[in-house]
Amino acid sequence: MVSVRPHGNKRAAYRWYLTSGKASQFLQAVLPYLIVKKAEAVLAIGFQNSKVRSCKRLSPDVINERQAMMSRLSALKCRIRKPRNLGVTIGPVSKK
Repeated sequence: MVSVRPHGNKRAAYRWYLTSGKASQFLQAVLPYLIVKKAEAVLAIGFQNSKVRSCKRLSPDVINERQAMMSRLSALKCRIRKPRNLGVTIGPVSKK
């Protein structure tokens, strides 16, 4: 789905998004090319695969598993936003 959002006298902003099964299919297709976001994509695919079409209530085990997936995904997103350690450590200087 593509949505267009005009910004006054600036250029229009385009937003492309997929949901549910289509998002899962897209993630599976691009998974071999992902590096930084690969772990997030695997979790999202797993979450989508855990969904079933049913009118029954979800069992507590399924609910707990989905909440754990969401927590892991949130943790991955926070980890990516933090600056990476480039191998430089700052600490006390030893005297010889």
